Amino acid sequence: MRLTVATTTRDRRESVLRALESVAPQLESGDELIVVDNGSIDGTEAAVRSWIRSHCPRARLIVEPNGGTSQARNAAVAASSASIVCFLDDDATADPG
Repeated sequence: MRLTVATTTRDRRESVLRALESVAPQLESGDELIVVDNGSIDGTEAAVRSWIRSHCPRARLIVEPNGGTSQARNAAVAASSASIVCFLDDDATADPG
């Protein structure tokens, strides 16, 4: 693995989908995309699962029911196989390039 882009989310279905749409096309071979759902109750988990199936099958969704950004980020780091992990907030988008 070259690079992991990770985002953590909770109850921000539309925002996280925009973030994923912005970063997925920029991933290179060997990069990975990890989304950690941190206990959403608004359908975020299902929406991300559907997005992954349709747009980026190599991405992974981790469900971390214990609340808190630190717990979610630690779960992403533990799941990563890359030596570099970049975090993208679920309400941010990555500029092209």
